[in-house]
Amino acid sequence: LLGSLVTTLLLVTGAFDKTTEAQKSLNKIKEKANEAYDEEANKLITLERIANNNNISLQRRKEAIEELNKIVPGYNAHLNEEGKLIVKNTNALKEYLTELKNKIFFQATQDELTTLIKKERELANNIDELEKKQLKRVSSTKRRFGEMVGDAVTVEESTEIVMLKNLKGLKEENTKAQSKLNQELEKYSTIQKKTSSSQ
Repeated sequence: LLGSLVTTLLLVTGAFDKTTEAQKSLNKIKEKANEAYDEEANKLITLERIANNNNISLQRRKEAIEELNKIVPGYNAHLNEEGKLIVKNTNALKEYLTELKNKIFFQATQDELTTLIKKERELANNIDELEKKQLKRVSSTKRRFGEMVGDAVTVEESTEIVMLKNLKGLKEENTKAQSKLNQELEKYSTIQKKTSSSQ
């Protein structure tokens, strides 16, 4: 009993944070997506720099170009016999990076939405558990005393009432956050459709 009370109290203390659930989720998405994008973009930019650098061995430059050609649709670069870079398509790389960023943000948003849905289920279970506990206590009190005796509420009951109210508030914030993330998903979907149709 004490363990579940402590766990619930820890959940409820999050309700007093001034940052909304939606903003927290958007911050997580931005951080996660930017990290993933930077890693991929840096890899591609490094490969392009290697391909363009005449001071690097011809073999290593060819490997970098092959990798770029595999990853970036329409890049189509190659080296001639003298090691000069021929037919590189920097626009293809820029377009690919833009599309990649949208895909990464879309995936990060989907992942965060999944997390929020899981959290919502946990909150709903905690709310149900507290409501059942309160209903059981009221039924038990009525059986023992016929009717409720005044408005006497124990400290535990009072804490449960506050926790229930706060859990419901957290659940409502979670629902708002999910709505905001669904809007973000729609935005990224629209961008992806526009990018796909222009190719």
